[in-house]
Amino acid sequence: MKKLVYQNGEAVLADATEEDEAALHRILDDSIYVTIMYGIACSRCRHAVQNVIVHGRRHNYWCRAFPEGIPEEIYTGKNGHTEPYRGDHGIQFEQKQA
Repeated sequence: MKKLVYQNGEAVLADATEEDEAALHRILDDSIYVTIMYGIACSRCRHAVQNVIVHGRRHNYWCRAFPEGIPEEIYTGKNGHTEPYRGDHGIQFEQKQA
């Protein structure tokens, strides 16, 4: 598993420690609804990271463009995010390298 850490003001991925993973089991999440639904573009984008810990929470998918959450219009596939989108920090869809 990976985790997001900040080094010199930049977000980078690092290996999660056993302590990081253990902490996930101590977090109370009382949310009622969980949506695990991502558009095909997200699964093919180099900016989408799977199975990562960000700010102490595990995410099945996390996006560098939208660190606070992928907008519904994009994760449902209505918008392929090939053009700038409000709040995307200047990052748009880029195909993963094979």
